[in-house]
Amino acid sequence: MHYSHNNSKQSGERGFTLIEIMAAVAVLAVLMTLVIPAFQSYMLRTKVTDLKSVAYGARLIINDHVRTYGSLPTVEDNLNLNPQTPSRFLEQVSWDESVLTIQGNPARLGLKNGDQFTLIYEPDIRGGNVEWKCTALAPNSLIIPRGCEDGGA
Repeated sequence: MHYSHNNSKQSGERGFTLIEIMAAVAVLAVLMTLVIPAFQSYMLRTKVTDLKSVAYGARLIINDHVRTYGSLPTVEDNLNLNPQTPSRFLEQVSWDESVLTIQGNPARLGLKNGDQFTLIYEPDIRGGNVEWKCTALAPNSLIIPRGCEDGGA
């Protein structure tokens, strides 16, 4: 029997060298350091938008009260400001006769220990209409929704 050993690769076959693979991994690592924080920020802004929708619904209820009764509601009016469809990111909605507060759930928002997110809406009645001033208390100014001022956190 005659055995023929051909150790040469067929023409056209070529593998990657260790240096090429390491370079590709390094490029991917750099891209990931840029992409992951941007994605996390995007996800947090999406959750904040959900809270802003909760605030919109609560503001509509208060606006309807002003149109109907000509004044802001009192605590005794016992308005239900909680959304009909609960938000996973909502901790609490409160009204103290002059300020609407939307408190986010820090754990569900993915905030670090001790960080909070709160939207504060202050009404101003002008000619029977309610205009709202929004202030956001946020750990990161990048997640403050449009139309809200940075209240610092």
